Amino acid sequence: MGAKRPFLGVGSVLLAAALMAIPGSTALAAEVIPQRPSSSEIQRFPQDLPDVQFGKAAAVCGKAILKDVGPAAFSRGLRGLDLPEGAKVVKIFQKGNTGLELIAQLSNGKSTSVELDVFEAARFVTRLAKLVPASSLFGAIGTPALYCLQAAWYIDQQLGIKAGTWLRMAVQEHNRPAITRWETHRKGALVYLGVHYSDPGKNAEGFGFKGVKGSGWAEEAHSFSHPSYGRVRNGQVTYPFNHACGTAQQHESDVEFWIYTKSGQRSNPVVAHLECGDRSVEVDSG
Repeated sequence: MGAKRPFLGVGSVLLAAALMAIPGSTALAAEVIPQRPSSSEIQRFPQDLPDVQFGKAAAVCGKAILKDVGPAAFSRGLRGLDLPEGAKVVKIFQKGNTGLELIAQLSNGKSTSVELDVFEAARFVTRLAKLVPASSLFGAIGTPALYCLQAAWYIDQQLGIKAGTWLRMAVQEHNRPAITRWETHRKGALVYLGVHYSDPGKNAEGFGFKGVKGSGWAEEAHSFSHPSYGRVRNGQVTYPFNHACGTAQQHESDVEFWIYTKSGQRSNPVVAHLECGDRSVEVDSG
């Protein structure tokens, strides 16, 4: 993937210098960051970024976010771009390889077209990065988020613009473990909670749980290498909870359960209702 998107070195400096000469572009040029996503982080990304031109990547990303947040919120997030006062963006098109065309509805009901060159389109992407946080990117728009990352990659590598932070955070978010299903089964007095998870970043380190909804289980956290009473196998953790099943003291409880990574990041938590019986629940981890 690195061969497809080389860092231009001196060319990037010249482009950044050109930004300073464009009216209204000072804020964009000031958004240079010293640290970019490492090659190892990019290599861990489970899907290659779309091999498309910046204009298409920005257009696909913008359309998806526009659909998610609506024209009013979307347009408020673009303040600072060359849009008429009160205009609401309703359509986004690719303009050449590196530009965009925005169709905006004016307050008088008429429509206008606003063309963005590569520098203005880069500012557009930085606004999108602020409009939808990286922690919500994939959950909010799904697959088009990959196009957002491609657009962020382009302006990070070729312009040194701050949306590279969006790339770094989105890669980390997409690499976060995700709980996909949980199930329970009874064995003697115990209820075993089995939690299935995916680990696209290969960085899951352990699991944790605590009682919720009035349940008295204290919070615990265990590494996969030292799981206490738990059993760990590829993509699954099983842990026993004593519910005195089959006795007069038999009871139910609720447990919040999560997977954590080496850096301490947590998966989506699930709340499992434990009772002396068998059940299986699919989880929407998006």
